[in-house]
Amino acid sequence: MKILVTGASGFLGSYVVPALWVRGHEITSLDIRRAPGSPAAEELICDLTDPVAVADAMAGRSFHAVLHLAVPPRNASAEVLRAVNIQGTRNLLSELGGRAGRVVLASSSAAYGRVPPEQFPVREDTPSGFTSPYGASFVEREEAAMLTTSASRTDLLILRVFNLVGPGQDPDSLVPEVARKLALAGTGTYPGPLVTSPPSWKRDYVDIRDASLAFAEAVTAKADGMSVVNICSGISVSGEDIIRGLARCSGASEPRFHEPSAGGALDIDDLPGDPSLAHAVLGWKPAIPLSKSLDDVCAEWRKRILEE
Repeated sequence: MKILVTGASGFLGSYVVPALWVRGHEITSLDIRRAPGSPAAEELICDLTDPVAVADAMAGRSFHAVLHLAVPPRNASAEVLRAVNIQGTRNLLSELGGRAGRVVLASSSAAYGRVPPEQFPVREDTPSGFTSPYGASFVEREEAAMLTTSASRTDLLILRVFNLVGPGQDPDSLVPEVARKLALAGTGTYPGPLVTSPPSWKRDYVDIRDASLAFAEAVTAKADGMSVVNICSGISVSGEDIIRGLARCSGASEPRFHEPSAGGALDIDDLPGDPSLAHAVLGWKPAIPLSKSLDDVCAEWRKRILEE
């Protein structure tokens, strides 16, 4: 199958492209920068927020499936969030129309926002209660995809990905940030602390290697029309337990914490997902335990720090 993958050089894309390649698919990658070592047959450099650039890149092209993975960073401004998640999605899918084949859209559990505990685990039909511009932009990203694919009668699979974890992640979230600090501490170049106080929230983590297989399965899954599917483990873990687990993986002493940090008004306390639909629709289940993910992240950061 001929498949277009946007965001191919990102954390998720860098795993999804090889997962598709080993299945024999012909891959065209698209991103704002090149992905070194990518097995894609063709690489397109394109800013999806520029409609003229998108029209030029997609001219005369058609695909059996489009995996739209390009997303903005969590700390992006509201302007960038809207430009990438909403306008970029609209530009790409409107330009391709019926030439996109099946569309597999990467979305985020942030679209759920704050969910009452009595509704746990969170199912795909849970109403959105987003609390942040980041979550709101993913709700609108999904809506933009629904409108454009409906107009072209294109199948749409929306995969709402929960908290990704695994080797290769930038140190801008809890797991890679703490793993990096532990690796530095192991060389005597970081005196601490790991964190000033443990995060009070709990999150549902899924290994990037498992998540990439979900996207690869979505290409040929038996699903017509529009479907929304959670990509998650079904188990939420506290920030304190994550930090203790990373310390054990690194051979560090048991960390001591002060009182947990107080959450902000927009913070989500807990968000465990329900992965049962992913198994039913994609034939997918997470296989890599969180302990393995943490161990691999710690090993990667030890290697990276030693090589710097």
